[in-house]
Amino acid sequence: MSGELLSVKQTSQILFGKSDDWSMKKTRDFMRLRCIDTVKIGKRDFVKKSELFEYMGTTDETIVPFQRS
Repeated sequence: MSGELLSVKQTSQILFGKSDDWSMKKTRDFMRLRCIDTVKIGKRDFVKKSELFEYMGTTDETIVPFQRS
């Protein structure tokens, strides 16, 4: 599981609890600003699941998505 790659949509779902346009844009912004390290395969960017959990400060999948204010 630690080597699993997540798409932008999957990462948005984990970070924000949804994968609407706003959430996916914010996820891409995090990736662009290097808040979250990415792996590029072809033209697509992916996030390592372990890196995402490290960014969020947790080691398991029991996370609470960020809330939009």
